[in-house]
Amino acid sequence: MPIPDTASPLVSSDHQSTMLDLQNLLTESPNDSESWFKLGQLYMQSLEFDSAATCFNYSIRLSSMPYAGHYAALATALYYQSSQTITPDIQRYLDKALELDSDNDTALQLIASDHFLKANYEEAIRVWTQILDSNRVGLDRVALIEKINQAKGMQ
Repeated sequence: MPIPDTASPLVSSDHQSTMLDLQNLLTESPNDSESWFKLGQLYMQSLEFDSAATCFNYSIRLSSMPYAGHYAALATALYYQSSQTITPDIQRYLDKALELDSDNDTALQLIASDHFLKANYEEAIRVWTQILDSNRVGLDRVALIEKINQAKGMQ
């Protein structure tokens, strides 16, 4: 899950329609873990972090085997809800995500971004490099390299 772009929240009519469809689906089938997760992602895109965290919590509780992405998504929602601060609860969710998948890019992106915001550029570079080295499909390698170069320029 990418970190939300606070400059341009996605609130298109398609977005609202999809959100309404998921809410209706969950009214009919409230134990659908996957739909709760998808709804949480839509709330993240709308910068509604409280609602996103609630959805991700439901998704975890309803899933027979929560995966790293569940915990990383919840950590991300709580991080933005907590004014970009890694609290003990957020750290616990990040640890759980990385225990399940040591290269979970959502968890690692959050950690790297937090290091960058705290001017801990060396650690940010290390974590972004770890993401690059994972060779995961779908990574925006150019964006990661740009972030690494930006952090190097700040040292």
